[in-house]
Amino acid sequence: MKIHSLDEPMGIQLGCKGSKSKIIFGTSGPVRYSSIVGTHYFDVVNIDQFDAIIGMGFMHKFGITLEPEHDSILISGVPAPTLSEGEEMAELVHRHSLRCAQPVLH
Repeated sequence: MKIHSLDEPMGIQLGCKGSKSKIIFGTSGPVRYSSIVGTHYFDVVNIDQFDAIIGMGFMHKFGITLEPEHDSILISGVPAPTLSEGEEMAELVHRHSLRCAQPVLH
């Protein structure tokens, strides 16, 4: 995906005291999950161990509801597939190994 620089960097509020991170890049990209097929704008931020953090705008646009008490995600009221705890851990380990295998560019 192609990223572009923002005209005005935006501050980002992280959950740690004294954070001064800024969003300086953005992109629009494809989204495919369960019944969702579309595109969405994303701010690009380097946050360890996360591919994406989904916000309320994304959830509203695609009709997503979280039901933590049932460990479920609903899209327009229809349950969507989720990962078990073991599947999630295996995916995180896999992604970590891919990141560690990538050459460092200087």
